Amino acid sequence: MRACVRACDFRYTCNNATKQCEACNMTYCTNDSQCPGSYCMIHGPGPWQCHDAPASNCGNLPACNASCAHNHTTELYVCNPFSGQCVATTNSTPGATTKYICEHNCTSIAPLGTWRGVEVNVGFVRGEWDFTFYNDSTLHWRRPDGATFMAKLDGLNMSAGLDNTIQISGVVDTSPAQDIFAVFRIDNQGNDKIVDMLFWGQSNSSFPADFPSAMTNGNTMHILNACRGSASNCDFSKSAVFPTEDTQIVPVQVKQLTEVERFERMLYSGGLA
Repeated sequence: MRACVRACDFRYTCNNATKQCEACNMTYCTNDSQCPGSYCMIHGPGPWQCHDAPASNCGNLPACNASCAHNHTTELYVCNPFSGQCVATTNSTPGATTKYICEHNCTSIAPLGTWRGVEVNVGFVRGEWDFTFYNDSTLHWRRPDGATFMAKLDGLNMSAGLDNTIQISGVVDTSPAQDIFAVFRIDNQGNDKIVDMLFWGQSNSSFPADFPSAMTNGNTMHILNACRGSASNCDFSKSAVFPTEDTQIVPVQVKQLTEVERFERMLYSGGLA
């Protein structure tokens, strides 16, 4: 029997959950005495099995690999690390794996939920901004004057930037459509564990090299806060920007400060200390 086990081909079946071929749980035999209440089906070179062994869906390993859905390109998936969702792909995509394995390892690093804050770039618009990130990789944001915008972010093109930042691109839903190139970082330290902070810089031409670059050359930079999940005394839900909200494009009016206003701003900010 040992010689047969070494020389003969065991039987395999496809595990539909993992899309992997696994050895069949079969009782192999060399004579009838090894099959209580049955008999050993001795035919051909082996391996032989007891008559009542489950073998309807078992075959040799090459046949199993050929038929198992693990090799079907329509059932291969890759993790979108921004949204934490598995998306269908082909076997030519780096990191492609089965849906089962993908769903058990795919996690999101997206700043989900509603974040509120201010614009800090050159020519900033006064007032509070609202950003809402959804788990379908869409971003909806509202300007202080009420104008709303939406962008579809592509987590599969996400990459590491400088200073622990993350770069991600996408398309803004405007007519005509505009590209968006963003760099961001989430800070969950400090703030008495009430809020998390998000630094979000974006451009419509190319990735800002860093956050200072996002503050100039027509780019935008925002510093935002979101309620931490365990904070019971913080709720930004009423400020969420909903996908169904009408987008209103309102011309931005950049206010030119007077000499008195500039002096007051420097005085209150400590610039004259």
